[in-house]
Amino acid sequence: MNPFRLHILAAGRVFYEGDCESMIVPTGHGQYGVQAHHSDMIAAIIPGMLTFRVAGEELPAEVVRSRLLKLTGAHLLYVLDRVNENTTEVRYVKPYLLTALYNAPLTMDNHYALMVGHDLSGGSG
Repeated sequence: MNPFRLHILAAGRVFYEGDCESMIVPTGHGQYGVQAHHSDMIAAIIPGMLTFRVAGEELPAEVVRSRLLKLTGAHLLYVLDRVNENTTEVRYVKPYLLTALYNAPLTMDNHYALMVGHDLSGGSG
């Protein structure tokens, strides 16, 4: 799915600004979905759950924000190392990085444990 640039203003301040694959917002007339190439719009939303698509999965905005705020320097170095090792073309860099950063806390420890296990077993290549 193609990402798009999203700006959400709430109460005179920027609530969210960044790339997004799709978004679903609650309105007075039901849920409203927004995807790439959608016309610019202004809409009144009602209290409810705002969701974003990250790595093909619909997630509440607060879940994404919470996970990103918990990143450490070790997570950032891990993602940068994995990006440096990548040999495939990345067409949409920002969603790629968002997904990598979002998943870093879940994948970093397993990655390093597998590397240690491989080295201890005398494996090569």
